Amino acid sequence: MAVLAVHDALSTRPDEVDLTAYYPLAHRSILRRSWIWLGVYWEAATLVITRHLWATGNGYYGGIFSELLEAISFYVLFGGLAACALKLIYEELYYASWHYGIEAGNFVVAKGVVIKSRSSYPLTRVNDVYLERNFVDFLFGLYNLNVATPNPASYTFGKVEGLSRDVAVAMQDYITQLLDELHPRTEAALQHASLVTPTPLE
Repeated sequence: MAVLAVHDALSTRPDEVDLTAYYPLAHRSILRRSWIWLGVYWEAATLVITRHLWATGNGYYGGIFSELLEAISFYVLFGGLAACALKLIYEELYYASWHYGIEAGNFVVAKGVVIKSRSSYPLTRVNDVYLERNFVDFLFGLYNLNVATPNPASYTFGKVEGLSRDVAVAMQDYITQLLDELHPRTEAALQHASLVTPTPLE
């Protein structure tokens, strides 16, 4: 793999591997992080439009109460639309803020729009690299890659969220290969491990 600069404003090492360029986040991860906002707006807008059509068809317009309902409907429709637009803009910026790579033997993850975070985990302390997803991730076809270390905080800060299946598997394979090079396993050790008989539970 060629070496690319890590596009991280906090990085002081220009010649390290930028995994963001090789294994980018899926763009649909923006919708994954916004689906609750969009769903709530859809339900509210549907309710407002349905009430408007029902009131129009049954002649229930008129009076102060109707004017109040119209004002509320206006703010729900257009205020909610503006809020969803701002949410999507923020998530687009958050998506662009993600940068992860290998820097001086460390796995580095940087993200954040206003409040930024930057985590660095030595590859020598990485115990496992695994993929996970919940039901919502499943619906969007996304996976999260976790780099596990003895530090419990690595579950939160050592996670790359919103990868497509192929990208997630390829990135997992790449990091696993790096770990194998750092901790070479001899053929004899691998063969011994495959021949060990599990002890049955009593």
